[in-house]
Amino acid sequence: MLQKLRQWIRKLSFPISLLLMGVLFFTWTDNWQVYTDPIRELYNRGVQLAAGARMGHTSEPGQQDGTVSGDTVPEGTEDPTGESRTPAVGETSADTQTETMTTEEPQPTEPSEELPKEVVYHTVDDSYFDDAVFIGDSRTVGMYEYGGLEETSTFYASTGLTIYKMFDSKIVAVPGQKKKITVEEALSEKQFAKIYLMIGINEMGTGTVESFMKAYGEAVQHLQQLQPDAVIYLQAIMKVTTERSGQGDYITNEGIEARNEEIAKLADDEGFSQSRDHRAFAGLSRGAVTMYHSALCQSLDYFSWFGAFSGSRTDRTAFEDTIQTGDFAELPIHYLYVASGNFDFALPGQVQDYQALLDIEPRLRSGVNTCFDVFPMRYHSMGNWHLALYNFLQKIF
Repeated sequence: MLQKLRQWIRKLSFPISLLLMGVLFFTWTDNWQVYTDPIRELYNRGVQLAAGARMGHTSEPGQQDGTVSGDTVPEGTEDPTGESRTPAVGETSADTQTETMTTEEPQPTEPSEELPKEVVYHTVDDSYFDDAVFIGDSRTVGMYEYGGLEETSTFYASTGLTIYKMFDSKIVAVPGQKKKITVEEALSEKQFAKIYLMIGINEMGTGTVESFMKAYGEAVQHLQQLQPDAVIYLQAIMKVTTERSGQGDYITNEGIEARNEEIAKLADDEGFSQSRDHRAFAGLSRGAVTMYHSALCQSLDYFSWFGAFSGSRTDRTAFEDTIQTGDFAELPIHYLYVASGNFDFALPGQVQDYQALLDIEPRLRSGVNTCFDVFPMRYHSMGNWHLALYNFLQKIF
C-alpha cells in the first residue's frame, strides 16, 4: 500500500508543481485579473458594446460578431477593421428593393449659387505612402518606430531636430554605407509626391514666435525649391499635458498655440494642407490618457481623428467641461478609435469611460465614426498596440 502511494506521489508531483506555479503567477504577477468580476462582466456586456461599435457595423448593440483580424475577407462579410463590404458599382445587393418611378419633363429652375463640394474621405492602403517622406523631430521618430510605415515610407527624422538645422543635420542613413548625409542632400537626390512636416517643440525655448516663423517659412520655401512637385503638409505642433504645461518653464500650451496659429496662417497663404481635418493623434497606455486630456479635450481645434490604445481614465465631467463648451462644441469629430486586449488590465476602465463618452457626446455615433476593438489573447503589451495602430491607420488614411 505504501509503495503504491509513493508511485502515485511521483506521478502527480510534476502536475501538482505546475499547478502551484500557476497559482503563484496569477496571485503575485497577474493578481488574478483575468478572472475577476469586471472581466466576466465585460464578456457579458462590454464586448457586446465593442462589437456593436465597430466601423461599418449595422447591427444592434446586443448582437455580437467575430473578432478583428488583419486578413481580408470575401465580399458580403465584415473586413478586419470592422467595415462591411458592399457591392461594387454595377452590382445589385440581394436585399435591394426597386420602385417604379415616373418621368416628368424637367422644369426650368432659377440659377442658384454653387454650393461648396462636400469633402470625401477615402480609405487607402500602405502603398499610398510609397512616395511620401516624413520630416520631423521625436514625434516623427515615434511614428517611424510604431506607425507601421517604416518599410513603406521614407523618414528623415531625429530626436532633437530643429527648424534651424533641419537641412544641415546629417541624420539620413545611406543604404549599404556607414555614413549619413544631410536632409538637403537626401532631398536633392530623390523626389517625393508628399512631404509631411512636423517640427517645432524643440524650438520653444529659443527666440520668439516671430523668429521661429521666419525660419519656418524659409524652410518651407526651400522645401518647395528642392521638391517642386510635392504636396507639402504642415502639421501642427502637438500640445503637452496640462501638468507639463504648468511646470513654469518654456514649454507651455499657450506658446504652442501661438506657433500653431502662425503655421496655419502660413499654410493658408501658401495653399498647403493644414486643416484639422487632416490631423490625427493617438496614444498607447499613458499616451492614451494624454490623447484624451491633451489632444481631444485641449486641442480639438487642431485634431479631428483620435486613437486610444489600452488607456483612458477620463470621466464624463472632463469631456463636458472642455469639448462640449465654447467653440469646441461646434467642431466635428471625424473618428475616435479605441482598442485593447481582452486580457489587458486597462480594459474595464476603457469600456466604462468609452460608454460614458458616448452617452453624452452626440457627435460620436457607434458604427459610424467610432468603434472599440477588443483583441483576443492580448495583454497590456506591444503586440496589442501594433494591431491597434495598424487598424487605426486604416481608419484615417
